[in-house]
Amino acid sequence: MKRNLVVGGVVVALLATVLIVKLRGGEHAKPAGTANGSAAARPVTFDRDVDPRKLARASISGSVTDAATKAPIANARVCGDPSATALSEQDVREPSCAVTDARGAYTLKDVLPASYELAASAKSYRPAMYTRPGERTTKLIVAPGEATTNIDIALRPGGVELTGTVSDLTGGPIAGAFVRAHDRYIGYAAPVTTDAEGHFTIWTTPGPVHAFASAEGYTGTGDDARAPGTIELWLTPESSLAGVVIDAKTNQPVPDVPVRANLEGGGWGETDATSDVTDAQGAFRISRLPPGRYTFSTRSAHGIGDSDGSTLVGLGQHVEGVVVRMHAAVRVSGKLIKADGSPCTDGWVSMRDRVNDDHSASGSAESDGTVDIDPLLPGTYKVEARCRGARKRDDYPDIVVADKDITGQVWPVDAGSSVRGRVTTASGDPVAGARIQARSVAVGARDAPRYGDDDTAPDGSFVMGWMYPGTYTVDVNTDLGNPPTEGWTVEVPPDAVVEKNFVLEDGGALAGTVVDTSDKPVAGANIDASPTTNGRKRKETKTAADGSFKLERLLPIEHFLSISGRWGSLRRADGSFDTVKIEAGKTTNVRVVVETQNGVIRGTVLDMKGVPSPDAFINIARESDKSSSDTAIAFTRYGRPIITGTDGTFTISGLGPGKYAVRAYTRGGGEAIAEHVPVGGNAKLQLRATGSLSGTVTGGGAVIESLRITLQSTTGFRRDESYLRSSGTFTLDNLPAGTFELSAITPTAYKRMTVTVAEGEARTGVTIALDPFVTLTGRIVDATTKQPVPRLDMFIQLRLGSSGYSIRGTANNRNVTDDTGRFLIESVPLGTVELHGFAKSGEQSEYHVNLTREITGTGTVDLGDILVTKRK
Repeated sequence: MKRNLVVGGVVVALLATVLIVKLRGGEHAKPAGTANGSAAARPVTFDRDVDPRKLARASISGSVTDAATKAPIANARVCGDPSATALSEQDVREPSCAVTDARGAYTLKDVLPASYELAASAKSYRPAMYTRPGERTTKLIVAPGEATTNIDIALRPGGVELTGTVSDLTGGPIAGAFVRAHDRYIGYAAPVTTDAEGHFTIWTTPGPVHAFASAEGYTGTGDDARAPGTIELWLTPESSLAGVVIDAKTNQPVPDVPVRANLEGGGWGETDATSDVTDAQGAFRISRLPPGRYTFSTRSAHGIGDSDGSTLVGLGQHVEGVVVRMHAAVRVSGKLIKADGSPCTDGWVSMRDRVNDDHSASGSAESDGTVDIDPLLPGTYKVEARCRGARKRDDYPDIVVADKDITGQVWPVDAGSSVRGRVTTASGDPVAGARIQARSVAVGARDAPRYGDDDTAPDGSFVMGWMYPGTYTVDVNTDLGNPPTEGWTVEVPPDAVVEKNFVLEDGGALAGTVVDTSDKPVAGANIDASPTTNGRKRKETKTAADGSFKLERLLPIEHFLSISGRWGSLRRADGSFDTVKIEAGKTTNVRVVVETQNGVIRGTVLDMKGVPSPDAFINIARESDKSSSDTAIAFTRYGRPIITGTDGTFTISGLGPGKYAVRAYTRGGGEAIAEHVPVGGNAKLQLRATGSLSGTVTGGGAVIESLRITLQSTTGFRRDESYLRSSGTFTLDNLPAGTFELSAITPTAYKRMTVTVAEGEARTGVTIALDPFVTLTGRIVDATTKQPVPRLDMFIQLRLGSSGYSIRGTANNRNVTDDTGRFLIESVPLGTVELHGFAKSGEQSEYHVNLTREITGTGTVDLGDILVTKRK
């Protein structure tokens, strides 16, 4: 996309001055060239009106040393990833990199003035990201024209190699691809590039990592791996989308606003850039996208816009004509103030519309406590404010937003308690990047649980701030060790700092081998061990070439053990679904025999005229023996596809016994599905003409602030579309023939109906008359004792499109049953709904509610006493 980057020298100087002030948080910023570079006292974002590409380039320099010996590390790789509000991800998708010399020194030259994250890697070392001394943020602010110096990074020994290849779908190597490895506890290793054969080696932290590859002309792809080890990454031809942002009132183009593409429902691959910034004509173009359906959104200080519905893009296809209408919005500004009257510089304020949950925004505190929250549409907003080390209030007054900015707000926070300390392994090593969470022990029927959380720093330290007094259960989530099964209990007094260190237990290990019924090792299988009582602590790995695997530091409890391959679950040869018991300090050894994966399915793909379709893409998923094929059909949208030959034929090998759902895709977006195809069978898939459905929703008001349309069929097809401030009109395109359940929902009304679309039919004139919501109440009672059941979290579940829609709909936890067993849920739709009730988060209950009810009437609907029995 062409842009005018030439501006007058006076304007450049003015922009540079404004940018420096914005970056450094005001007049009292550090001077350039200080020991820790030009970073401000805390990270701030770029002003969205300043384009860094129009400013003088800068540089970043420093050294890489051994953390223990302080010796310089030569040939280390240092890379910086820039970001700024005025820069799209497309502008900054490639990092700036350099290699250290014999003195361990490096310089990143000619870099954009922006916010940077720097990562360093070296042979035999663990990677590390730059953090300012005494702080934990990885953000480094680089001002225009400035030589930012002394940006030093220390590496610890103990790194391991992750090797692999990057290729296209045909198996051809891709040279010059960028490869990243992300350790969820530490951060990114400095990215590397593939050689002429598509090979790469990256030094990373031992254990689980996520590897991601990207290259010009392709969409990115990532996969989980375990280091040391090897991985194969494949890239598919890129898709792209282009369009324009216009003012919803004037229809004039809107320049210089960010536009984000949002992939709906998942699909093949990943991407390293999903946004662009509009040019002077309001135009944008986003490339390197995987195929799928996309929605588009834009947000600025005084504007908000979403596309009407979604746009389909096929594999390798470029689609134009996307229109995003931008509506006027306002900003709310104020200050976050501590109990002693000083400004809070480490906190945030969020606002959410009381009626429309889709309307929300938040802002972070600046160096003087100022918080800007935007963009906001008219409405009455609930306010939540937080400041690290302080306690939030629950009674901030609502803010009524109309058509003008609101300034001068003050959000005080109370003096609060905090828990701080360090997390270490049993051997005393610090645990970095662990998620530490504290949850209060409830004392009343409707007592809302209180929380505290933080991520540990490289030295294992943490601070859980803004905590209320009370008794808390603390849990730590990391791959490097285990908390006690029931967590730790911590007492938090009022307005106190509690010093508490946590030592993780090693737990036990699981080692084994996976073979098939002919005793042949199964390589590359995914091994998933999930505790039967705590799925959040699951761990996974892949089998080696000899079929072996090992998982360490597992919780010493019973685990489910599941095994899967490229085409789905690898079932046990005897049909069992095993669990394994892990013991502390011991290694449990298993030998798993799975069904032999030597089955083959062949087939042919034909276009709409019955002609063989070359270069179509095929994916399959195994169907369950006990249920419909809907789930398998959904899974055919994921995974690495294979390609049909010039005669439209394909062969899929390495399959276990059973029946499969087979899906064919084409670059233009056409698709076909064959169900119940047996191993050894021959599938014939013919692309069919798609249809469309359009109509109007009534009953949601003159202007429907937000509208959600869902469409689903018994064959597994689902569509979920959203519309912002629409007139109630909608269009769903690329629909297969069939009978569908069509639903429309707004913040105040809902309707469900059945529609039919014939092959290739463009059906119009569908009218959906919405029914207003009601308030639902009732009482949960033990069926035997007739005593009320308190502390059940009651909610309504609707099955809409590709996801559920949960409704709790009341303030002050009134949806939680009180001491009399009564609950109240607002904004409940008429018709058939699912009513659920479970123990509140972090608690246990002998009861749960799971039933279906037909809701009729107006106003408040009382279901009366609902009898439940204790679970066995």
